[in-house]
Amino acid sequence: MSNIRDIKVDLEFKDPNTGESAATILQKYQFQRNELVNVIPTAPDDVIDALEYIGESGTIDKEDDYGRRLRLAELLMEDELKRQLFQQWRDKRYKKEITQFTEDEDDEEFYTPASKDLISARQYI
Repeated sequence: MSNIRDIKVDLEFKDPNTGESAATILQKYQFQRNELVNVIPTAPDDVIDALEYIGESGTIDKEDDYGRRLRLAELLMEDELKRQLFQQWRDKRYKKEITQFTEDEDDEEFYTPASKDLISARQYI
């Protein structure tokens, strides 16, 4: 089985429609792919949740966590609608995490055993 990296590409070839060289086009797509990979979650459960949110199967037979994350990146790169859905999922997820963090911060006083003087001093600071 051959790998996509084994395919030889004439980097000097110019697209007749745009005049861009193959090297420029490949560089643009690699940049977009890298940008997408940076925003894709790393936690396996989050990746599965995101895939299901955009209407894809969360798991495929014999697919590992890295493959699943890569599949999500490729789907987002190919389809504008899926990118928008992913953005909605991410915004919703981010708001939930902020809310939970704030609630945890408020509960800190309850979980920290201390005298009333110490609690007052901490709140004052």
